[in-house]
Amino acid sequence: MSFIFYFLGMAIILIGMVFISQTAGLQPEIFYNVFSLIFVFGPTIFIALSSFRVGQVFRSLGLAFVDTKDKSILLIAVDCLTEMKSTSIASGFIGTIMGLIVNLLSIEMDDNLFQAFCVSLGLSLISVLYGLIAGYLIFEPMKKNVQRQLDNLQ
Repeated sequence: MSFIFYFLGMAIILIGMVFISQTAGLQPEIFYNVFSLIFVFGPTIFIALSSFRVGQVFRSLGLAFVDTKDKSILLIAVDCLTEMKSTSIASGFIGTIMGLIVNLLSIEMDDNLFQAFCVSLGLSLISVLYGLIAGYLIFEPMKKNVQRQLDNLQ
């Protein structure tokens, strides 16, 4: 049942993003940037794979949706999901800082360049948006579900 509420919550966020963009007179695609997605989820997955075995990472992701009674597996899953949350948030902020550095180093006092600067500034903030969504709206609820399973065993 919590699975349904999770997807309802995510749907509300996506609908909100559409309404916000349309209210500003923009297309909802402004929130989609493939490079930011790669920059957030790439390090998140690869750093998790460098800290845990491949099977542990995928099992950790799956345990958010199924129950198990194995305490050692649940402990590893909590650690893995905690690391994935932290890494995704950090990757988002790193992507934004890199984008801001590039923007600030290329700024010139010209109206057309200022408009381009504002557009690229907005694009650089998308990676922190993705990092926060991944960390707090994907990995944190998954971790809490696994933690709840672990607490029920004790």
